[in-house]
This record gives sequence, C-alpha cells and structure tokens, in this order.
Amino acid sequence: MRSLLVDLVDRSRLHRLALAVLFLLSVLVYGWIFDYVVLLQYLSADCFFVWDRTFLTQWLDRPGGLLLYTGRFLRQFFHFEFPAALIISSLVTVAGILLHRIRGRLGHGIGLFHTLAPCLFLLALHAASTFTLGLLVCGGAFLGYLHLPRREARLGYLLLLTPLLYGYAGGYAWFFVAWVVLAEWLSRPWSSGLALKVLYPALVLALPLAVYRWVPAVSLAGALLSPLDLPHRLLDWLLYLYLLLLPLWPAIPLRGRLEAARTSTRGLVVQLGLLVVLTVGLLAYAYNPTAREVATYHRLYKNGRWEEILARARAHPSPLATTQFLTNRALQHQGRLLDEMFAYPQSWGTRGLVLSFTDYTEDMRWALYDSELYLEMGHVNAAYRLVYNQENLLGRTYANLEQLAECSLVSGHYAVAAKYLRILGRTLFHDDFARRYQALLADTAAADRFFEPARQRRPRVELDVNLGDLAVLLAVVESAPRNRLAFDYLTAWCLLDKTSIPIVAAHVGRFREAGYVALPRQVQEALLVWEELVRRSVDRQGYAVDQAVAGRLARFAQQAQRLPSKAAAQVGMQPSFGDTYAYYYVLTEVPGDPMGFPSWLRLGNELFAQERFEEAACSYAHAVLKKPESGEAHLHLGNTLMSLGRAAEAEVHFRQALKLDPSQGRPGGEAEELRSH
Repeated sequence: MRSLLVDLVDRSRLHRLALAVLFLLSVLVYGWIFDYVVLLQYLSADCFFVWDRTFLTQWLDRPGGLLLYTGRFLRQFFHFEFPAALIISSLVTVAGILLHRIRGRLGHGIGLFHTLAPCLFLLALHAASTFTLGLLVCGGAFLGYLHLPRREARLGYLLLLTPLLYGYAGGYAWFFVAWVVLAEWLSRPWSSGLALKVLYPALVLALPLAVYRWVPAVSLAGALLSPLDLPHRLLDWLLYLYLLLLPLWPAIPLRGRLEAARTSTRGLVVQLGLLVVLTVGLLAYAYNPTAREVATYHRLYKNGRWEEILARARAHPSPLATTQFLTNRALQHQGRLLDEMFAYPQSWGTRGLVLSFTDYTEDMRWALYDSELYLEMGHVNAAYRLVYNQENLLGRTYANLEQLAECSLVSGHYAVAAKYLRILGRTLFHDDFARRYQALLADTAAADRFFEPARQRRPRVELDVNLGDLAVLLAVVESAPRNRLAFDYLTAWCLLDKTSIPIVAAHVGRFREAGYVALPRQVQEALLVWEELVRRSVDRQGYAVDQAVAGRLARFAQQAQRLPSKAAAQVGMQPSFGDTYAYYYVLTEVPGDPMGFPSWLRLGNELFAQERFEEAACSYAHAVLKKPESGEAHLHLGNTLMSLGRAAEAEVHFRQALKLDPSQGRPGGEAEELRSH
C-alpha cells in the first residue's frame, strides 16, 4: 500500500486525481450548497454583458478593464445555475493546475496540500470574482516565463508581456511582477542580474504613473491597483501573502523534513486530513444563511409560488426586511394581506411592506422590488424613478433594464423604450423579452390598446414621489379608489405605521369602493384599538364588528394588565395573541421610518393644500415626532386639527408652538388664532 501511494505521488497521478475531485467538489458546492451566490450575483451589474462594440470600448479606458470585460462575459452564463457551477469549477481547477505546474518548474516538492489549499481558498472566497481570473492570467504568464530557458529570451518576454499584462489585468499584474523578481533573487547569486532585479520593478512602476499622468479619468490608486481590491478579511490577507510569496517556498528551511512528509504514507494521510478540515472550515466560514434565505424567497417570488413563500414564512419566520416584504407580497397576491398580515413577523413595520433602508446604497440595491410593486399598482413615475436611480448608482442589470423598458412602454414613451429594448436585444438570454415588445411597438395603435388597462391605473392626483411611500400610495388610491392592490397596501401601511390609523378610521367607506363586503379582521382590530386609545367611536359606515374579534381584544387587555412588565407581556402573550394587531401595536417595537422631518413637513403642506386634512394631520404628526422642538410643525398640526373640528387637540399643539416660538403669538401671527378659542 505504501509503495502504491509513493508511486502515485511520484507520478503526479494523485495530484491529477485530487484536481478531478476538486472539480467535482466545486460543481457540487456551487450547484447545490452555494447556488444562492450565483443567483444573487446575477442580479448585480457584474453579470451584465452586451454583444456589441460600444459595450467593449467602454472597458478600454482603464488598466484592467479587459479583465473586467472577460469576467462579465463569463458571468452572463450565470443566468443558468448548472453552467455557472461548471464555469466556477473550471476556473478553480485551472488555478490548481497552474499552481501545480509553477511549483514544479520552480523545482521544489509538490505537496498535495500546497496544490489544493489555495484552490480551496479561491473556491470559498473568490470563486465567482475577478480575483480568480486575474490570478489565472498572471499564473499563465509566469508559467510561460519559467518555461523560457535563456536569460535573453526571458528578458524579451518581460519587456513585451508586462505592458500587455498591465493593460489587460491592471493591478493583478503585480502578482506576476512579484513572482518574477522573487524567482530571480532566489535562483541566482545576489550579485548576478541586478539590472533585471532592480530596474524591472522600477520600469513596471512607471506604467501606472504614466497612466495616472496621461489619462485624466484614472486616479493614482486606480492606476496602481484597479481592479485589484485590497483584502478586508484575515483569510484574504493569508491568501494574498501565500500567492505573492510563491517562489519563496524553495528557500524555506526544513525542506527535507517537509519532503519526507510529502512522500511518506503518514505524511500523505496528514495532508489529506488537513485538506478535509480546511475544506469544511472554509465552506462553513463562507456560507451565508441570510443570503441563502433571501435567494430562496427571491426564486419563489419570481416564479409566483406564493403559497410556498407563506409556508416557508410560517415554518421558519425570518427577521429580514426583504423576506417580510416578499411575504407581504405573497399575502396580497392571495388576497389575505389585511386578514393575516400580523400572523407573520412584521418587526420592520412599514419598511417591511415597502422596502426602505436608512442606507441609500442598500435602498437602491433592493429598489427593483418596490419598483415592481409600484408598476403593478399603477404608479409608473415612482416605479421608473426607483429603477432609474438604481441603474445610475449601482450599474445596469438585466432586471432594471427590463423594468425601465416596461415603465417607458406603459408611460407611452416608445422611443425611450425602444432604446432599452435595443440593448436587451443584444444580450444572450434576454433577447426574447426585447423581441416580444419590439414586435408590439411595430404597431403603435396596437401597443396603445395593449397598455391602456395599465395606464388607467396611473394616478391623476399630484403628490411629489420623493416624499416617501405614503405619498405614492395616497396618490394612487385618491385617483382610483377601486385599485385593490393600492388600497390594501395603503391600509396595511397605515396599520404598520401606528401613527396613521386615523387615515383608515376616517375613510372606512372606501372599503366598500374597494369591493370589501366585510371589514378585514385586522382592520377591525385596529379600529377597536384606536377607539380605546382616543376614547371616541369610529363611523364604520355600516360595517359590523365580529364579536370574536372584540372578545379576543378584551382578553388581550385583561391579560396584559396582569403581567408585570412589557418584556414579560411580549413573551407571555405571543403564543395566544401574536397574530393580533393589538399585540403588534402595544408590544412590537419597530424601527422608525427613514424619511426626515423636512419631507414629512412638505408632505403635510401638500396634503393640507388639497384639503385632505386627515392625511395632512398624520404627516404633521410624523414631523412632530421627528422634531418635537419645531414650533412650525406643532403650529401646522394645530391648524389641521382645527380644520377637522378637534379644537381640544389643536389647543395642545398651539400652546406648544407658542412655547417653542413666542413670535407666533404676536398680533397677526398664526398662533394668535389660539386666543379666539
């Protein structure tokens, strides 16, 4: 057995077998365990590729641009998961072959561990990235250098190849430069070949300096490193260091002991054990259950598998805003949003209904979800604005280009839509979408008839779409009260917001316009909670309250009074009342909305000017919550409450406005109105 193992090692058969196993392992990992990486990356701009000269030329204005172009060319095939797994597996395996051959040419023992360990790092950390491509290009160039026997041939090779390699791979060329310099220093006496050892790095450094000097669009950091990113994780630093110092391994002491370990049975078993531990450890480190959860929900959402989304949300409640958004979309598509919304986690409040993050980049990352929602309900301008901003900030993707085309078609901007469709027509896997709509645009009259139902849903009430989700929803519902999707989302938004329940209470009659025979269960709960808080009844416009709903709310109040603290109530009452609006309103803490004080104040002003006083009061109430020290906000809220006939509540805010800004009490000042009440 021992002789067989030694024979396998000596003939490099074991290395070939190991590389074959690496390939199969990579296919398994990215075809099954890490398939979410492929799906999520395909949603990014890194996979967008167009087959035309214009797209190619935009990558020629910077060092490393062609490497990025090559990466996009390969990643366009991530449209399908199995080809993506094959591409990733091939890249990682070729990297292993190159490193194996380079170590052989450098003349030191080719241990199995040293052949596969860098590949495992690439598989777990950089399999779908530009880093692997850059390493392959530089590794191939260095292997070619090592194959040249004569010094003059090597010198000519360097002079010819280095500028080309820098132009193609940019900052990744420094791996090649480091390998060449280290190999020269270690393979020759220190006094031999000093011109190459010293002058070559200096001449290479002149390349990025010349680019920085003569190409205005390229910064110094970009000329030196782009598209190579400096590592941010310890494991990345270890991988970079290992690769940069590749030619140093022959000079490491104890080489004889390592060589003995390489060829002995015990040493081989140790290497295999280390590789297994390293594989499991790296894959466990790289695995991201959060990203996998988002990818699973996204796949179900795109396939319209709504019941599967709800079943998954029931079985494995998720705290993520994106999964809560998709759960709510599934509820709405099944017609159960206002009856079952609080049976599912709503810990993000309104931000899990219409996605909204405090970080603008994160907001734009998921903007397509909101855009698709707004387009479906009819607010084409809001849908277009979101996806247009996403394209400008994060780059062009297949999905945002299709959404831009659809928004332009519904708006009747056929020339703009044709521009987007021409681009999609030059892609490999999205040209069917382009051809379908291009055929429709051949007859504009037929196109008008086709898009007329969608155009009927467009809002006719003007509200600035930059003033947040409430402005968008109000504009659609005010224009088309029978728009069930928009109405359900507006009602759900008000319930999740808590502060905006008065909007629902003031317009109960709209449920009949939206086609409701009875009030949804959780709307009934919200109105009962609101009546208890404000101590006045709500006009239900003839709708009855289910006695079971009222009885359950009464039991909630009784049990809440018996528990010693809010924390105890959250735990103790969740099993029995976790699916009620009362539990959400009283016991669920949700993050505040990300819209700032000026936007709420502006929205209130717009609504007040349109005499929509209940909505204006809610907007001003938000402004007061955002900035309690604003006398202006209190004053506007007081005026709005006066318009609603709620003088006692208005007086509180008028007095606060006078306290914060006494100038409002001067003759002619707006708060002077207080003295007449």
